[in-house]
Amino acid sequence: MSDLKENERSEGESGMMGEWGKRFLKVPLLLIDSLSSSFEEERKIAHLYLVLMRHCFYEDGYVVLGTEKIACARGECVIFYKRLTDLTGLSERTLRNLLNRLSERGLVEVYRLRRGLRITLCGYDEFMSNSEKPEKKEKKGKKPKQTPWEIIEEYERRLESGILAGF
Repeated sequence: MSDLKENERSEGESGMMGEWGKRFLKVPLLLIDSLSSSFEEERKIAHLYLVLMRHCFYEDGYVVLGTEKIACARGECVIFYKRLTDLTGLSERTLRNLLNRLSERGLVEVYRLRRGLRITLCGYDEFMSNSEKPEKKEKKGKKPKQTPWEIIEEYERRLESGILAGF
């Protein structure tokens, strides 16, 4: 067993594995495109979401906030506000606003904890496990909630037409 951590570089490795490590993350292309958007808020939202994707759990586990051990499910990020501001370079106020925007879009659910935040990435399991667009399951009598795929498609349509109001 090597003393290297899973994501560290080792001598002799070349290409992507040598430069970036062995761990990878599945990321929507629209998210990558949004990192270079001409709209500052979109760039910040994309950066924040990418940080959340990087720091969310890929399987159920636990996280320690201060002295408290907290259960954390797959697709959740349990984190201090301060740590999130350090990772993103955003002020706490801007961070709160952007988390609200992501929540309004149905991409995250934010729960305030006594000592931090629990942020659930909506549709994480579905996105990480499927490479194809999932089929919608409609419930009788209820308007179905938009899936992350539908939100992304709507955003792309609005981006192409130059109308970003409501996003």
